[in-house]
Amino acid sequence: MKEICVRRRITLRAFAVCAGLAMLPAGSFARAQSTPMKIGIIGSGNIGGTLGVLWAKAGHQVLFSSRHPDELVDLVNRAGASARAGMPREAAAFGDVVLISIPYGAVPQVGRDLAADLAGKVVLETGNPYPSRDGAMATTSRMVSASTATARPGSSWRPPRRSTVC
Repeated sequence: MKEICVRRRITLRAFAVCAGLAMLPAGSFARAQSTPMKIGIIGSGNIGGTLGVLWAKAGHQVLFSSRHPDELVDLVNRAGASARAGMPREAAAFGDVVLISIPYGAVPQVGRDLAADLAGKVVLETGNPYPSRDGAMATTSRMVSASTATARPGSSWRPPRRSTVC
């Protein structure tokens, strides 16, 4: 059961990241289709690695990163010729778009360390707060998320009518 939940979460995160890329301004999206994008990935685990391989196979230039880039050889080989490995700072400097896919508790420090390299770029973040791993900040984040999730939809979004749902 736990494995199904984990797979579902990974799928949902990947979908959310792809939806985020689809929401880029029209000019950026058109540019992305006519020329390959440069995508830096900070954290090349299940989510970052999967998305990076998919983006590389779609023709984009991808720089996977880790504190141990020598451990990413298999991932880079799977992604193909348009991918390479490096350190997190290299990925932040390299990408027009940067995907941060690291434990939630590490995000603030990465943001501080790489602020200059990330300035003005599209940054996507895939972390989920787990109190057992991320401490008090995860508990606070979950409380804020829970209150946000109960908000009524604004005028920019309307749920479909029941008759249109299969």
